[in-house]
Amino acid sequence: MRGLPQLQLIARRGLATKAVKAKPAGVYPAAEGYKHIQQLQNVFTKEDGLLVWQKRGATDTVMYNISMGIMLLGCIPAALVIYKLSFPQKK
Repeated sequence: MRGLPQLQLIARRGLATKAVKAKPAGVYPAAEGYKHIQQLQNVFTKEDGLLVWQKRGATDTVMYNISMGIMLLGCIPAALVIYKLSFPQKK
């Protein structure tokens, strides 16, 4: 029972202490590649109402459309397999 008041005091002090200040951020690399990545992050986080694949203009739009085209071309063989499995040839 003697330890209970001490435990209460420790708990109160723990709740009453201020938040620990965050340590300052580390040293950032000075390489050009790192600066380029920072610029890209700024472009993508800017609130301009565009979707991610529209933010960098024609480059991203072309890559997006190529990806969609490849996906659609991949759906053709999948549809053929489903058709062949649904209607097997009669022997």
